[in-house]
Amino acid sequence: MTGAQSSAMRSMVVGAVAILASSLLGCMIVESHSTSSVHASNSVCETTYGGGQCRYSVSGVVVDAETGSPIDTAEVRIGDYYAYTDRDGVFAVTTYVLPGCHQLIASHVGFAPEYVDVTFENRDLTVGPVGLWPARDGG
Repeated sequence: MTGAQSSAMRSMVVGAVAILASSLLGCMIVESHSTSSVHASNSVCETTYGGGQCRYSVSGVVVDAETGSPIDTAEVRIGDYYAYTDRDGVFAVTTYVLPGCHQLIASHVGFAPEYVDVTFENRDLTVGPVGLWPARDGG
């Protein structure tokens, strides 16, 4: 095997391992050409904070999953950082976390919370739309 073939083989193995790890963790690998509901934009981790954490901004919209109407004052949380949606359902949360898999939680009174797995890889994210289903009484 030539050096070029060996390098290409290593790249394929590393890519396969990343995809496998992503699927096992339940997180999406975010790339600039992604067609999923999570899209990457500009790089933001030029400076790290305590413990190697980076600053990331996550934005998007929260809607009623049945009607598609925006939900005003829904809470959107990543770890200890949160924000509330405006009257158009739009939110932006700035968080300081380690790169990797994290969970975004959107919630509002009268709706079941929605959990969205995201992977931070030195990029701000746009998530959307996050649909909340009306809460159903048990019984």
